[in-house]
Amino acid sequence: MSIAEVSPLYFLAQSRSLVEVARALADVRLPPGEKFTFCQAPISSTDLVALTALHGFARDYAASGFVGFPRVRLAEPCSESGVTARHVLELEGLHKVCEAYLWLASRFPTAFLDVDAAQEARQEVAARIAESLRRPLAMSEDDASCTGGGLFALDDDLADD
Repeated sequence: MSIAEVSPLYFLAQSRSLVEVARALADVRLPPGEKFTFCQAPISSTDLVALTALHGFARDYAASGFVGFPRVRLAEPCSESGVTARHVLELEGLHKVCEAYLWLASRFPTAFLDVDAAQEARQEVAARIAESLRRPLAMSEDDASCTGGGLFALDDDLADD
């Protein structure tokens, strides 16, 4: 007689991404429970923009117990013929940063103080993504020359990580 039976549809999740995020946060000194929460944030360990932002959030939290949301400045795509895939991907990356901040704010509400700014940025980015998806896709990926290498800027020190 077995104590319990589990359907073969259930399985233990792969922890590879969690371990990779934990490695990226290895230099940030946090209590184990808090670090585990940061490692659970909804980002991919292969997304360097989101991972860099997460590292900055964790570093700020460890240093002062407070994490501000960086002011976001979105640039207009300069392609007259349409939106590039790069433009949409960069907007998606910024949306992931907003999502990570808001996810962490729901777990650490007294530390993540700029929820309104993050929600506003997320809404603006989502609107830009929707607008971009309605426009024709340009064949050229040469937008970097007219946007300074990116379509958004984070004004806090996240851009320096």
